[in-house]
Amino acid sequence: MRNKKIKIVTTSWDDGHKLDLKLAKLLRKYNIKGTFYIAPNNRGLNKKDFLSNNEIKQLSQDFEIGAHTMTHASLTKISEREALQEIRDSKNFLEKLIEKQVKMFCYPRGLYNIKIKNLLKKVDFIGARTIKRSIVSFPVDFFEFGTTVQVFTNRINISKDLPIKINLAILPTLFTKDWLRIAKKIFDHVSQNEGIWHLWGHSWEVEKNDFWEELEETLSYISEKEDFHYFSNGETLEYIKEKYLKDKT
Repeated sequence: MRNKKIKIVTTSWDDGHKLDLKLAKLLRKYNIKGTFYIAPNNRGLNKKDFLSNNEIKQLSQDFEIGAHTMTHASLTKISEREALQEIRDSKNFLEKLIEKQVKMFCYPRGLYNIKIKNLLKKVDFIGARTIKRSIVSFPVDFFEFGTTVQVFTNRINISKDLPIKINLAILPTLFTKDWLRIAKKIFDHVSQNEGIWHLWGHSWEVEKNDFWEELEETLSYISEKEDFHYFSNGETLEYIKEKYLKDKT
């Protein structure tokens, strides 16, 4: 029987923008791990803002690299054949580039279905991150890995997927667009109980909204807690499989 509470901090950052290098520097400063989900030919970015191959390799020295399709394609809006090509090509490209296994995938725009999940399993990903928020519970379906807080403020940060027992504890906090306040309050909740505190966002959005100071305040607030594990997304799922789900069977 498991008797020690599991508390995990993980972060993830999408798209593959050059500003990921600035974000990585901040994560290193506070010894926070992260997963960078990269779409090498992201149609939503200007080519001048793409991470170069050397910059991706540089990131991979300290952080996990995850796949995000080749072009940031909306996978549920293209054919299954095209979706498989986007998924497989992104994994193969990144693995050849960084000379490491790419274990994690992130759904562009959060769009997925059972067919897309099966394609990911077919090409040997161990899990996939969604854009579901306000979640701190341990994932059972690794291909629907949720998040806790997004570095963004244009909508209330509440999710219908929030577990009832947690909902009662932190629900008042979530009726706000102040992501920094939400981040701290939910971190305090996880610290007092257990769970996964998962921060995510886009470096270009941090820049656009001038959130660098708030992001650094958040990272400082959650860093170097003795009773927390600091993992990448892939490490988080591997740890949960080993330490949590095994105890459930």
